[in-house]
Amino acid sequence: ALDFHLPVNGLQNGAPDGMALVDATPAVVQFLSYEGTITATAGPAIGSTSTDIGQAEGSSTAIGDSLQLVGTGTGYDDFTWTGPVAESPGSINAGQTFDGGGGSSTTSTTPTTLPPGPVADVIINELDSDTIGTDALEFVELYDHGIGNTALDGLSLVFFNGSSDTVYKSIDLDGYSTDGGGYFVAGNPAVAGVDVQFAGNGLQNGADAVALLVGDYSNGDPVPGASVIVDAIVYDTNDADDAGLLALLNAGQPQVNEDGAGDKDNHSNQRCPNGTGGARNTSTYQQWAPTPGAENICTVPVLDAGFQPIHAIQGSGLASPYVGYLVSTTGVVVGDHEGVSPTLRGLFIQSADHEADANPETSEGIFVFLHNTGDNFQVGDYVEVHGTVDEFFNQTQIGNVTSIVKVSDGAPVTPATVSMPVGSVDEWEAYEGMLVTIPQTLSVTETYNQVRYGEIELSSGGPLDNPTNVAAPGAAAAAVSQANTLRRIQVDDGMTNQNPDPTPYLDIADPVRIGDTITGLTGVLGYSFGRYEIQPLDTAPSSLVSFDRTNPRPVSPPSVGGDLTVASFNVLNYFTTIDTGAAICGPSGNLGCRGADSVAEFDRQKAKIVKAILALDADIVGLMEIENHVTDAALDDLVAALNADGSVDYKKVDSGFVGDDAIKVAIIYDEDAVSAVGAHAVLDSSVDPLFVDSKNRPTLAQTFQDSESGGRFTVAVNHLKSKGSACDDLGDPDNGDFQGNCNATRTNAATALVNWLETDPTGSGDPDVLIIGDLNSYAMEDPIAAITDAGYTDLIRSFQGVGVAQDAYSYVFSGELGYLDHALSNADMTAQITGAAFWHTNANESLATDYDLDFNRPPGNYQDTLYRASDHDAVVIGVVTATSAMEDIAQVGSEIDELIATSNSHAGRHLAKAKKSIDKALNPSYWDGEMIDSKKVFDQLKKAVKEIDKASDHGDVDSGEAEDLIAVLVQTARDAASEALNDAEAAPTRPRHLDHGWERLLKGDDEAAKGKWDKAISNYRKAWQEAEKAVK
Repeated sequence: ALDFHLPVNGLQNGAPDGMALVDATPAVVQFLSYEGTITATAGPAIGSTSTDIGQAEGSSTAIGDSLQLVGTGTGYDDFTWTGPVAESPGSINAGQTFDGGGGSSTTSTTPTTLPPGPVADVIINELDSDTIGTDALEFVELYDHGIGNTALDGLSLVFFNGSSDTVYKSIDLDGYSTDGGGYFVAGNPAVAGVDVQFAGNGLQNGADAVALLVGDYSNGDPVPGASVIVDAIVYDTNDADDAGLLALLNAGQPQVNEDGAGDKDNHSNQRCPNGTGGARNTSTYQQWAPTPGAENICTVPVLDAGFQPIHAIQGSGLASPYVGYLVSTTGVVVGDHEGVSPTLRGLFIQSADHEADANPETSEGIFVFLHNTGDNFQVGDYVEVHGTVDEFFNQTQIGNVTSIVKVSDGAPVTPATVSMPVGSVDEWEAYEGMLVTIPQTLSVTETYNQVRYGEIELSSGGPLDNPTNVAAPGAAAAAVSQANTLRRIQVDDGMTNQNPDPTPYLDIADPVRIGDTITGLTGVLGYSFGRYEIQPLDTAPSSLVSFDRTNPRPVSPPSVGGDLTVASFNVLNYFTTIDTGAAICGPSGNLGCRGADSVAEFDRQKAKIVKAILALDADIVGLMEIENHVTDAALDDLVAALNADGSVDYKKVDSGFVGDDAIKVAIIYDEDAVSAVGAHAVLDSSVDPLFVDSKNRPTLAQTFQDSESGGRFTVAVNHLKSKGSACDDLGDPDNGDFQGNCNATRTNAATALVNWLETDPTGSGDPDVLIIGDLNSYAMEDPIAAITDAGYTDLIRSFQGVGVAQDAYSYVFSGELGYLDHALSNADMTAQITGAAFWHTNANESLATDYDLDFNRPPGNYQDTLYRASDHDAVVIGVVTATSAMEDIAQVGSEIDELIATSNSHAGRHLAKAKKSIDKALNPSYWDGEMIDSKKVFDQLKKAVKEIDKASDHGDVDSGEAEDLIAVLVQTARDAASEALNDAEAAPTRPRHLDHGWERLLKGDDEAAKGKWDKAISNYRKAWQEAEKAVK
């Protein structure tokens, strides 16, 4: 008999209802129904119609009655259905006889269950779902009872969610096998020896279940029947039993509590003794220190090493030679972290000075894990400890302490001095558990984990440079990366909880920033989650180290000079559509949202972004990571909020939605300072296939004109593909040269960009181009080289330099600083740039003070300031717009047209003649590009000056306004003559003409000073002609 365990009320009453019996292929063996027939619309029986058994249970059917087969034979067709009659689960039905003969059925009624061979010997042997911190050490261990190298084909490791009793993750084990010892481990990447990985925090803490099943499964699948269950464990952390999941187990088997021994963070559920209990039985599970991929110890070792000094227990390697041994030792308490969670729940003890050995490779300190004991000791106590040595995630400790007593009030302990950078990371092992002092000045280089884990990363020699921000990709960058590794050390807060409140090391009024320093750092060296770190001496807040505020917040943007300011600013996913988790964003409303998760978060975000942009006081701002909304709602919202301040009058470049990503680039500008000239232009895949717009956000370009000078230039705003996600679908993986994912995709986009800009996509007729934006490439990477090789200047490198020491960074990732945000100008534009710099209001700041409330961050950390408005610093560029001679002359012509419209007939006639001369002066045949190529230009300017002067004599044209127009034309003539003379001076063939030319230039200046404008232009013309003769 084969029993199937169903959840309560899991079998429906009709009419009609039915069930299909399928084999492992899966082919339908039988498809039966009651109270009518059914045609299946899904599953293995799809399209088939059931056979009605012809019997039914009604509302009057007694509890304990069922429908049954009766008769004599061996096959289904030998029997008939009857009932309701008394049920007989697990036994032959009354009136049913199997006689071994006859029977006309040719279809087997025995379903396929487990695959053949040794797979039936594989069980779930150990599971750890709840670990310290963010559950980065979860795992499930399979065991084949020591057979070894057992193929796991046909099986899946399936995770069930207790809230719905359905599948939330399935790992297909085809192609995998146990190791030589019979073990197989699926777990987080940080778990030692893991065979197949799943993401951290990916195994729920209970009440949930993990099952080893035959076949493949999808999310949402229910608990299956017993025929496909190889083994299972239903577990929790102090939760109520889940009856629906317990159906995975044999009847009567218990749900397993990972906190059964009171130490869920440091224990796993494991079969004790190793491998015992049998499939689908959980009665032998106990809670002990995790042993992924190895035998479950399940008991205090009987090995007793007696008294051993701490340096002997530590040994000279990365692990203790006494793991598993009961030891006794003595030491002085140098770190008191007793108490209940979230403390470390133990003590760091160190050999007294007189007990230390002379071997520099053996540590004199060790951690003693005391579980949830009270506060019985203090720093300075000399104690004797009895317990068992183990490596708790690679930190040597004494656990399962049977006794610890204070021997005396202490003995001298001298902190070990560690100089940085170390020669290798393994050098720290010789100081594990010890009181150490680092005499150098260390700088804060990362605060990413400050708010969540109370950790701050420090480095010697200043904050760390991102390798490809200062070195060429490949070997040179690898050398920087290796050097960075040796310069790092982390400071922790001595606690294990997430999002502690208050946030350690955070002074709301003056938060710790990257670049702040500490000299002579002293603390206890621990090891956790793959990192050596300095722990405080005890759990008191006053024990946390203090930092010198050597990198104070900048009050105002950097001074970059110029008449206009251009800025580039990544606004960190400014979305007016709240991110509820639904796919409702993007132009088509089918993408996930990326911004604030609530109205409260958005209000906080908006306040910071608005303050930051207003303080930038830029005339043109390129924006990245603005919501790509079909109605442009986010950009409109931001512009309205900026203009509500009253100090500016920003207008957007009305591009609408651009591309099909959830975010886009945008441009806003101050209408009082500049005007947009002509239409904007967009670079996407339709313009150049090199520019893959499914990865890169389309580029937006717009030409602007300076309201004062009339000078024009084009701004192109960009946001290239990030390094975070792969471009394997384009054959563009991370090739290991430190440029990250998608480098070729970004490089191709950069090439397409400069080629496109060369075509004057906005039709401006002006050659001046400024590229800005988040190029997701550091200074030395290929995409930047593609742009600079095309004749563009990296303005940050030009004005600031390279690396952290030169303030050349806008972003920090993994404690390394560099700039992804760029400003690059072509040759025509570079001469008009007066400065470029980053405003360090974001990258240096702790996440603790930003708008985000994820992970239950303390809401009181938020500051209603411009600081940490984004994770990128803004780029600020100073511009003095230059105009060509033709542009200056044309501008005078435009102003004359305006005067004609308001002048009397006499003045108007003279102005019309002046305009006619202006138009003649602009005859293209008189020019070589933007250079005067004919004396006729000077002659026409002279005529225009005379007519403007006459117009002012009639009193209808303001004399001051007339003189301004005349001054522009006279200066244009002088500049042309001066430039020609300077060019000729470089290589004159007839020097005497050059001398005559300079004499004429000076004479023209004298005439201009006397107000004799026409004579001044005549002399400038002669000076220009002499320059021409000097080189003929």
